[in-house]
Amino acid sequence: MTLAHYIDLAQLLPKHLGTHAQNRAFGLENPDSTPTEQIEAWRTQHIDRLELPRWSDVFVKYHYWIGLIGGVMAFVLGAISGATLLSYSGKAPVNVVYFLALAVGVPVVTMGLALISMARASRAHNVLVHLSPASWMEKILSRFSPKNQETLENLHFNPRLSNWLVIERAQMMAWWFAFGVLIALLGVVVTQDVAFAWSTTLSVTPEQFHRLVGWIAAPWSAWLPSAVPSVDLIEQSQFFRLGGKLDNAMIHHAAQLGQWWKFLAMATLVYALGLRTLVWIAARIGLRRSVKEAVLTLEGVPVLLEQMNTPVVETTAQQPEPAFVQDSDSYERRVTELEPSYDAVLGWAMDRETIRVILDTLQVETSLIADPGGNRTLEEDAGIVAQITNEMMRMTAIPRKMWGMFDEMRSEAMKAMIPGKGRSSAEETPSQEDASKDVLMLVKSWEPPMMDWVDFLEDLAGAVDRITVAPIGTAEEGYRAASRDVTVWSRKLRLVDLEKVVLWQP
Repeated sequence: MTLAHYIDLAQLLPKHLGTHAQNRAFGLENPDSTPTEQIEAWRTQHIDRLELPRWSDVFVKYHYWIGLIGGVMAFVLGAISGATLLSYSGKAPVNVVYFLALAVGVPVVTMGLALISMARASRAHNVLVHLSPASWMEKILSRFSPKNQETLENLHFNPRLSNWLVIERAQMMAWWFAFGVLIALLGVVVTQDVAFAWSTTLSVTPEQFHRLVGWIAAPWSAWLPSAVPSVDLIEQSQFFRLGGKLDNAMIHHAAQLGQWWKFLAMATLVYALGLRTLVWIAARIGLRRSVKEAVLTLEGVPVLLEQMNTPVVETTAQQPEPAFVQDSDSYERRVTELEPSYDAVLGWAMDRETIRVILDTLQVETSLIADPGGNRTLEEDAGIVAQITNEMMRMTAIPRKMWGMFDEMRSEAMKAMIPGKGRSSAEETPSQEDASKDVLMLVKSWEPPMMDWVDFLEDLAGAVDRITVAPIGTAEEGYRAASRDVTVWSRKLRLVDLEKVVLWQP
């Protein structure tokens, strides 16, 4: 995960986050990946949605030129500083103390401050970072790129990431500064015959100065002893500026005074360049880690990761749950048990085989089965209503004739016993209207009642005496409807409000 990838995500997420289902499908394709790997894979898949030039393209180009200009400026400044300190006119030797301060003292101090800055990089207000020359140089150079200013303003870097970016760039510039100093030293040594000496106002003896030099030369003294000044060289190169003339002993040992360059070159190479390289590598590692951490805190990334790794949960329970039904929505005409037999059973949008299986499961018998609805036309549904009416009338006509014959026989017997006391059949025989026509209508509970069903129900109610509407569940549920589905049918029947219709709700 690079800085350019971070910028791509910052541009992608607000506009192309996607739905939970899409992100979950992507997460299932990468089940064993880390969060960072998942985000990187998601970025790779959606990167083509960004219009060119992308923010990352603009920033990478800007970052490259800032680094190039900063590195060149640091190199030139280091070369000028080194050449200035090593300038030799022949009248006075070059003081190695000045050069050691530049090649050893300044790098050690600045690297210590850099380590402190790294330890405090998570703080938004890091004084050491804001005082860094790299920070000020970027602010100055950014004023000279008005074309990129609008894009750069859209980039709101994480404070920790911004700090690490400045720290890494500062180490890069410091490395090039040290390289410039080393090149200046080698250039002066090759092109001039320079005499080195050491001088200080402090009371430092040659032995004490030799110990200091030994500490500095400790990293290479074992394998490169020629780059470690001896006590004799230190004694011979001590310079006292009195009277404007060189000491005769120094003039006598002028050939040995040039040997200091090996020590100075190794000190620059080890401390100014070697240690700085290690600190620069640490800064780059810290920048990389901060990019990964900043990616996970980008707005939209936590939601994206959660959707990738969380199943899409529908608002449907695995087990039927009792539904809350308000009193105003309940249907008053309800029965909890079905009759053992009905004059007719209708299965709305069901085939006859399914109806028979349902009746067998519910232990209900009937002599007439019909299957209205579904693919049938309105004329065919009207024909089913007429068929049911005629069939019921035919079935009720047989017991009516039997009652008539029995009434006539009883009347003749009464006349024989008591003349003039026989009763008419109209007074003793049940009429056709006394025979109740009871119909059971099976409906699919999971399908909401439509207007064509309501129209059929109203037509049927005009032809029979009682209709029991039974919402039926699936075969897996034993044809028992869920409470929430029954509630839907209950509300619909309440709106229709047919007095002959009752609802089966076990």
